[in-house]
Amino acid sequence: MLLFRTALNRLRNSSRPQEWQTAPTESAPAPRAPRRPARARTPRIPPAAPRPARFDPAGLADAVRDVLEHAARIGKTVAFADLCAQVKDLGELPEADQEQVLRRVKPTARPRSAKPQRPALLTALITTEAGTMHPLYRRLADHAGHHLPQQADNAWSDTVSILHDRYRTP
Repeated sequence: MLLFRTALNRLRNSSRPQEWQTAPTESAPAPRAPRRPARARTPRIPPAAPRPARFDPAGLADAVRDVLEHAARIGKTVAFADLCAQVKDLGELPEADQEQVLRRVKPTARPRSAKPQRPALLTALITTEAGTMHPLYRRLADHAGHHLPQQADNAWSDTVSILHDRYRTP
């Protein structure tokens, strides 16, 4: 019975706040020596921005072709700035890479007439903001073997007309 009362007193004392307890049940822990301050950690350097992924010139060329073919079907041209706005990532590329993409743009429509027609680059539909031939077109034409004369405005206009005719639905 004495054992029971001792256990009951301990249980009551442990459920009371510390200042109500009459006898300490445990000794207080010994004070510890102050800890040395932790070494200053070097701040975490965030990882470098990911390198731009290698662009997909074939995928971009397909997207450019889609935009230019749509313009040809409705009888329009496309300003280079508008083309860059419609084809994601094209405007962010360096000019050499843009030219590489545009060299890959091949028309899908075939001439409707049986008579031989002058080959026409779909990129002729790319214009400046003023609606004139884009300077990049001359380099693209030269690369494709379509050497343009010094005053190429008429040759360019003819190419645009050929493209509009080729893509216009009958």
